[in-house]
Amino acid sequence: MAILCMARPWKHPKTGVYYFRRVIPEGLRPFVPEGDTAAPERRLAKHEYKRSLHTKDAPTAKRLYADAAAICDDYFSSLRAAKERAAATEVGGLASQAAGSRHATPEASATGHPTTFSLRALAAELGQEIIQRNAGAPPAAAFKNNRAIPPGPWGTPREPWASHRYALATSLRAKMRASQHEYVTTPSREFLGARGITLSPDEQQWEEFCELSCEAIDAALETLQRRYRHGDNDTATSDAPLVQRFPVGMPESRPRVAIAPLGAAITGLIETWAKGRENPRQRTRERFARRLEQFSAFLKHDDAMAVTSKDLRRWRDHLRNEGRTAKTVNEDCVAAVTTVFRAASAEEVLPTYPFHDYKALREDKTKENARRPYTEEEARRLLTCARLRTDALRWLPWLMAYTGARIGEVAQLRKEDVRTEHGIKVLRITGGTEKGHEVKTGSSRRDVPLHRAVIDEGFLKYVGGAKEGPLFSDLPPGRLGKRGDAASTEYRRWARGVVGITDKRAVAHSWRHRMEDQLREIEAPEEVAAAITGRTRQGSRAGYGKGPSLALQARWLAKIPAVKLGADTRT
Repeated sequence: MAILCMARPWKHPKTGVYYFRRVIPEGLRPFVPEGDTAAPERRLAKHEYKRSLHTKDAPTAKRLYADAAAICDDYFSSLRAAKERAAATEVGGLASQAAGSRHATPEASATGHPTTFSLRALAAELGQEIIQRNAGAPPAAAFKNNRAIPPGPWGTPREPWASHRYALATSLRAKMRASQHEYVTTPSREFLGARGITLSPDEQQWEEFCELSCEAIDAALETLQRRYRHGDNDTATSDAPLVQRFPVGMPESRPRVAIAPLGAAITGLIETWAKGRENPRQRTRERFARRLEQFSAFLKHDDAMAVTSKDLRRWRDHLRNEGRTAKTVNEDCVAAVTTVFRAASAEEVLPTYPFHDYKALREDKTKENARRPYTEEEARRLLTCARLRTDALRWLPWLMAYTGARIGEVAQLRKEDVRTEHGIKVLRITGGTEKGHEVKTGSSRRDVPLHRAVIDEGFLKYVGGAKEGPLFSDLPPGRLGKRGDAASTEYRRWARGVVGITDKRAVAHSWRHRMEDQLREIEAPEEVAAAITGRTRQGSRAGYGKGPSLALQARWLAKIPAVKLGADTRT
């Protein structure tokens, strides 16, 4: 007994992207167009219909397969219609064939009314008329406030026309989606009246004509969006009528996949990303928003639905040509855009994630690291010079040297964060509800035992004499309330100008690198080292238990030798 296999997405053997594929009936193959410039995401052969589902995820591909099948059915229907039109020769005025046949009289059925194929041809002709009528509107007058036109110069003198017409098509499609029948009612009546055709609003044919007109107009505008999106300089300045340069005609397929809301602008997707996070960090939000604005400005449009992997690759190469390192491009610029677009896809603001086939830049692994640990001599000089300070720099170097904490974690400490737990003096590094009091990750929340060298230096006496609240109140809170910004600036100036450590690879974070090396030297277990420095634990045991105890951490920290300083310079 033969087993009938259900139709399913086809996975490309090289790229891993799923496709919809279906054999075109032999009788329809002569009517397949030679090219497929109207839909670059679909590739047609004479014998096969093939359409990318733009995903490498199997469940997503299965969900999109039904929509692609419906689109394919529509396309086959258009081929059958073309076959019948060719056989009956009842319509010769399709706008996609010639602009000169625009006033051809449609054939009528035995009842005296236009046939379905005649209505389809009339709708296509109406769509072309509306586009031609609106294509010449002055950019400043008609679309000054249109979000699809990004601010700033367009570069070459001819690009504004292409960009303007892209914005025009975007605006008209927005009107169509918001109020389809109202948008075509008046033009439809004028169009039919000029040809001596009268359809009563109560007749089914009137409703059918309005539907066909909406499809024709939307398909034509979508085609113009694609062709003008990147600025078609050769055609944008042509004096030929728009309908002659871009004959569109009826769509071979009416997309039934999810359409993004009209507000799905590139720069607007940051709100979608933020809504999907319980407590988005303000600094991350601002950085992501800034990268989205830069990406939109580079593309010269703000239409998230029109973005492709090719656009992201062009931006990536542009950033690299500006002199940015591969690490910066990958982890800062591009990562911000891909993260936000992935969130928009997950929230179904965008129908699919457009960057599945994007490949990041390869970084040069032979280069020296941007940061390095402090040497023993540098550590001695820094801690010795810190004794001469009376501000926050008196204790910031000492705390970083013996805890491996980040400078921002130390700078935001409050008096109540220095506490005793199970008889052990600790620093409590944690986030809070107050502005500017935050940690990098969940693993960064921790209690770190104080090293004997810090206690002997008199840190607890300093804490005892401090007022309630911030432990280093002389550090001004930054724009986002974080004292770590000012601490980083002050520390860098002091280390470079006063202590004399001018190597740019030696920074405040070098204390953290030094602590990691010291923990390796004493052969501290990986879990203990991760608990002390606030890194995420690795391995299958990472998610179990509370982790190393404070007593265990204190025993290993005690094995780290104190830095040998010179004469005590304290007064």
